[in-house]
Amino acid sequence: MSFSIRIRFLLVLGLLLFTVAQVGAQDDLMIHGLVSQGYLLSSDNNFLTYSENGSTEFTETVVNFQKQLDDKLRVGLQFLSRDLGKAGNNETKIDWAYGDYALNDRCGLRIGAVKVPFGLYNKYRDIDMLRTTVFLPSTVYMEDYRQYITSFKGGSIYGTLPLKKGDIELEFAYGGSELPDMGLIKDGLGELNTMIEAGFGTTHLGEPDTDGSAKNGYAAKILWNTPVEGLKIGGTRLSLNLNFTEQLVFLPVFNAALVPVSPGFQTDVTVNFRPAVDVGSFEYNKNKFTFAGEYMAAHTRQDYFITTSPTMGPVMAGSVAQTRQGAYLQTIYRHNDRHEWSLYRGEYFSDRKNKNWMNSQKDTCLTFRYNVTSNWALKLENHWIDGVGLVQRNLNLNGFERKWNLLAMKATYNF
Repeated sequence: MSFSIRIRFLLVLGLLLFTVAQVGAQDDLMIHGLVSQGYLLSSDNNFLTYSENGSTEFTETVVNFQKQLDDKLRVGLQFLSRDLGKAGNNETKIDWAYGDYALNDRCGLRIGAVKVPFGLYNKYRDIDMLRTTVFLPSTVYMEDYRQYITSFKGGSIYGTLPLKKGDIELEFAYGGSELPDMGLIKDGLGELNTMIEAGFGTTHLGEPDTDGSAKNGYAAKILWNTPVEGLKIGGTRLSLNLNFTEQLVFLPVFNAALVPVSPGFQTDVTVNFRPAVDVGSFEYNKNKFTFAGEYMAAHTRQDYFITTSPTMGPVMAGSVAQTRQGAYLQTIYRHNDRHEWSLYRGEYFSDRKNKNWMNSQKDTCLTFRYNVTSNWALKLENHWIDGVGLVQRNLNLNGFERKWNLLAMKATYNF
């Protein structure tokens, strides 16, 4: 979206919000949202977008509506338009939309496109004003996987269990979601395609057509609000069943006399990708400080089935299993209502059995946030990074540098 088109979009959005707000003022309809513009610049290695040359392809517009219909039933929905490299492309979509029915003071259920409990902060990652940093720590909250762990189309049940010391929050969500065209997914399929090319002794033509869906997923959360004031400890489990299909068009192979020894053909690839992700978390708030840490283990299994044509039948089938690991420790200091600082150290390994720098990413991140007003926030963030385990291969066809920096800036208006 060009700058002028985006300005017109925001003006129309502002007029719409003003009109709806007049109506909402009469019937207690709550309207909130944000508009943000960011900038990414990396010393080496394109990250999420073509950041080596600097990129403003980092925007978000969020609008949500909520209304309490009676003592037990609340409804709401959120529209999201975002652009981050090849993700989003400023398409407006429903981020979540559900009815929330309170069975009693301790438990309730939600039906619709419900938010997914994942770690401590996944539910709030679209609310930029609630966090100090530009990005949530990517060693646990991988930005490329954001789009299909935001919400499930299904339902959830939640409740609070009081204890003599503190209480326990419980939640279980079930459903499926759309599977967008994402960078790390393309990387995974690209590695599989390279293996297929080696088996066929030829190369495929152009960018393959890819489609996918996420079905039958569930997420569960348990969180203990301890008797120690400000301390909570918890864990989540996320399980997904992802299915991909793609079509590869292969070129014919010629010998030295330019005589074709293998004709061109089309092959269909079907991949079933099943991650089960466990996250353990803690957060402790004391005076002006917040201390937090999380550990993630993602156990994945990828089954693939390849055919050259319906008449030739199966050519190749197999399975690959591995475990990804990630963790971070973070300290946040809120000096006053205007100034906030964050420092975290995170580490990620795409395969815990192979921890070389191509498969790992160690990230030290320092952030300064300045609240211009209660509605305006400016953020400046720098990452000192060792490794490229979270870097998209398809954005870096000329290779990688092991040690690099990433500068991220962001301005957000919240309403």
